[in-house]
Amino acid sequence: MFNNSRLFVVFVFAFSALLLPVLQAPYALASEDNRQLVKIKPEMQERFLAEMRQDLDHLDDLLSAVSEGNFEEAARIAERRMGLAHKRIEMMVENGVPDAKIAEFIARVRKLAESDETDLTKALHGKGRGRGVGQFMPEELRAMGQEMHKAAYAFADIARAARTPPTAGDYKRLFSAVNDITTLCRSCHDTFRVR
Repeated sequence: MFNNSRLFVVFVFAFSALLLPVLQAPYALASEDNRQLVKIKPEMQERFLAEMRQDLDHLDDLLSAVSEGNFEEAARIAERRMGLAHKRIEMMVENGVPDAKIAEFIARVRKLAESDETDLTKALHGKGRGRGVGQFMPEELRAMGQEMHKAAYAFADIARAARTPPTAGDYKRLFSAVNDITTLCRSCHDTFRVR
């Protein structure tokens, strides 16, 4: 009897596993993806998606630094790996550019970012569409991306302003700033899809 009931349970699970996708198919087809399609070349699509995954890695590193109480490291991650011109900064680090020069460059970029009249891409790259994956983005998508990079600067400022030891209010401000970053990520992903 035990073997038959166990066999019955296995059969029910196996049958359910086969039937479930069939039952869900009409609903999957009915739910349309209404996000704006951004068409880019396959090789650029991979680069673009890799950069998005890298942003998640940087966010994870930032949160790890916060959890360890290393707010200066969290601020550096935000500025250098999540801020505007982060790829150029990455190259500067790889080429051994002194930390003071990198800090000067970041200060210049941040000053440019504060001006609403500045075309950031043109100011940073000297041409209209930039050098990175932004050159393949529609203007609205690029603008949303720039806002996310600017939000990383706001986080860096809040991290550096935290007390030692940090208070509950410091943590609240930090996580509010992280939420500002992730809200921008989410709104972009809710608006656009890449193919």
